[in-house]
Amino acid sequence: MMKKWISLLTAGCLTLGMTATAFAASDVKYPVGSISSDAYAVDEDDSSIVDLSQPVYEIAYGKTAYYPLYNLGGNESLVEAKEAWDLAREELSAAETAYQTALGALSDAEVRLTELENDADDAKDVYTRAQNVKNAADAVAAKAADWQKAVDSYDSLEASTDIPALQKAVTQKQAAYKTAAIAAGIKETDVAATPEAAVAQAGALAVLGASQVIQDAVTAANEWKTASDDLNTAQTKLNDAKALVSTKKSLYESAVSSYNSAASSSVIAASTPTSAASQAASLQQSASSALSSAEARKNTAQGAYNGYKANEYAAALSTKDSAYARYTTAQAAETKAHDEYTNALNNDYPYVNEYDAVRSARIKKSWDIGGSLVDDVEIVKKRFTPSDAYTASERYIYFLAITMKEKTSASTHDLSGTVKLSKSGSNGFDEIRVDVNLEVGYASPTDDNMIPETPAVFKEGDGFSGDSDETFYFEADDYSWFEVSTNGQGKILLGMDTEFDEDIASKYPEANLDFWNGNGASFNKIGELHLYAEPGSYLYQINSNGKLIRPAYSYDRSEECFVIKTRTLGRYVISDVKLNISSIEAPTVDSTGTAGTTGTVGTVTSVTNGDTATVVYPNPATGGFGDIDLILGSGTLAAPKLDVGNLGADAPGGLAPSISETQSPAAQPSLWSWAVAVTAALAAACVIGIAAICAPKLLKR
Repeated sequence: MMKKWISLLTAGCLTLGMTATAFAASDVKYPVGSISSDAYAVDEDDSSIVDLSQPVYEIAYGKTAYYPLYNLGGNESLVEAKEAWDLAREELSAAETAYQTALGALSDAEVRLTELENDADDAKDVYTRAQNVKNAADAVAAKAADWQKAVDSYDSLEASTDIPALQKAVTQKQAAYKTAAIAAGIKETDVAATPEAAVAQAGALAVLGASQVIQDAVTAANEWKTASDDLNTAQTKLNDAKALVSTKKSLYESAVSSYNSAASSSVIAASTPTSAASQAASLQQSASSALSSAEARKNTAQGAYNGYKANEYAAALSTKDSAYARYTTAQAAETKAHDEYTNALNNDYPYVNEYDAVRSARIKKSWDIGGSLVDDVEIVKKRFTPSDAYTASERYIYFLAITMKEKTSASTHDLSGTVKLSKSGSNGFDEIRVDVNLEVGYASPTDDNMIPETPAVFKEGDGFSGDSDETFYFEADDYSWFEVSTNGQGKILLGMDTEFDEDIASKYPEANLDFWNGNGASFNKIGELHLYAEPGSYLYQINSNGKLIRPAYSYDRSEECFVIKTRTLGRYVISDVKLNISSIEAPTVDSTGTAGTTGTVGTVTSVTNGDTATVVYPNPATGGFGDIDLILGSGTLAAPKLDVGNLGADAPGGLAPSISETQSPAAQPSLWSWAVAVTAALAAACVIGIAAICAPKLLKR
């Protein structure tokens, strides 16, 4: 540890010495000429390198936006290429905006065209229904006319048919046959009762002989039969005509029902053919009027659709096509300008990489929006990529660096303003400026169920909100995860990395440590954090002061992981050996007494590994007692501190740990005070050396 302190101090002295010897300014090869209009961020895998392959327009809290400084030493063509590229990008942006606007206008026109098409279709439907109603009304009129014809035909037939006379003739012919039959020798009681039987009976008599009496009987029988047939025929015709009237009436009534269905009406069928004809005429007139109106509406709606399609929609389509042509042209021009700029970059060195070019440069900043988000504005030197075309010294260049304040917020804010640089004297340059337009905040995650190493804002509707059993995996560790209810969560900033903590690790050189560093995000519900660890490992939590404490936990043998019930993504470390965590702070006592400095610690009842136990101890200062709530685990508490025995991951439940008072940190050897004294001595020696180097040069000036 002491070797590390000495090496750090030596490096610091060397750095100060080098800075001191750089006071004498000389002409530089690459003087400052301009500031990049684009901001860049550090490489995701190496924060010491700025990635110049892609500009950024948003920056996270606590992060830095880097604007490279360009030089003018023989780089006029580069500046021109950069300006041409900037103009091409502006045109591309404008063309893209125009294209998107045209797409929006075309979309609106398509919506309107669809509305007009729907109106035309609706009008066609109305016209079709009106046609159906008119056809139904015509059908009612036709059926009413058929009914009237049937009634007229029946009335005419009835008027021309004398049924009583025909019935009388039948009666007379029946009596004549009876007389003739008796005369021919047939008993009165045997005379046939029907004309058909009479014809048969007379025929049988004719077989017996051809006398006049028999012939008269045959003639009378045939005349009776003829009169009966005439009566039957007339009656049948009348019945048929009457049935036809009934049929035609039913057809009329059915037509009225069909009309009601077509017209959504409830017209009552007329009771006479005359009133039916009058009713039909009225229905036809109404249907004709409605059909005429529907046809006019159909023609108007169709005309509106045809006109809009031929004019407004065609114009919107043409504008979209023109805007797209402009956009594709601008894309090609931007690509060409970018290629020319890239070629210029490859053929000439564009950046500023000399300290004397920026030494004593003045920075002026003016913020329009979001100035409170900025933590610092400075000029820094960093390596950049891609830089394979340059020498080792050319790969480190100067940037205008705008660093944002640390903030654990899920909201984003705009930063807008101007930063100006100027320098007088040797290698001076006139004022140059950059317009800053950034969105400050954390980005959304690329995977809704993967917590990234760099914190991201998980928002409602992004796949996690409202799930009572959400599972979050960790980008930094494939074998650990967090299960929690996100009902009503809204949005939350989540991050988890496994970055090694050198400060903690330096205290336990004998241990193999694995770290899980949550960003402290707190959920509404308590979840289960699963951290991978081999059996026999030891789990510790890192509190807000960077101290190790033992949390409540259980160990899942099937998954080989610690399970911690928590609502907060805190920081944890897993060790392969038991750690001495004597740096744990004294527990808080309740109002029944204050912490004493002496006394015997009370008894702890049997508890399960990971449970909370209450320890009662006497307080000589007050005569009262104080309660301390402890999470069972390993570690030592100081002044008055309690040593809580380690139950370990495999310890059975129901064990009572041993608890004893331990030595206060105040009684430990003062190694720290010795280190401070040595550090101060070395620092003083460095200052004296720097003064010895710089004094002669300052006197010369």
